[in-house]
Amino acid sequence: MIWLVIFLVSGIILKVKVVAALPLVYLISKRNKDFGLLSYFFYIILLLSEIQLSNLFSFESFRISVLVAIPSVMCLSEILQGFEKPRGMRSYSIILLSIMGLIHEVFLVFAVFSALLMKLSVEDLKNTMKSKVTVLLFALLLISFISLWKLEILYIENQIAVVGSAVIIAILMLRDVKKVDFFEES
Repeated sequence: MIWLVIFLVSGIILKVKVVAALPLVYLISKRNKDFGLLSYFFYIILLLSEIQLSNLFSFESFRISVLVAIPSVMCLSEILQGFEKPRGMRSYSIILLSIMGLIHEVFLVFAVFSALLMKLSVEDLKNTMKSKVTVLLFALLLISFISLWKLEILYIENQIAVVGSAVIIAILMLRDVKKVDFFEES
């Protein structure tokens, strides 16, 4: 539920109107996960139609990724795994920080990273660093990014390839992906 609040505040800051439909997606997923996933899919399509970037490696791109991309992935995680009402001082402080983001955007960025740190554990990071494949992929991504940057051929197609690689590596790092049977009777 923390990510819902963060995403709603992000939508207000970025003036993205479709974010107002996100609570409806949460309610649908609470009732039925399959329809929740389907409604989330349509929600993301509508969201992407409202956000436009001309360059992936710019301040605006960083802003969109922190305020939209990370919260949208984490909202999907909450929809898949189920969500609870916030409990504890940490949860309420993150919600307060995200609401303070309406005053200044830095508070919201801090809330996003605080919520991410609350989600990740030290053990997950240790397991990730033990995986030679993940470390190798990260090193290859870093080398290709630096070489493309130095050669000044970091066009939009190359930027998309680099970002896509980073997303795949992030998925490998999280590894908490569980199989979900779509449209299975419970």
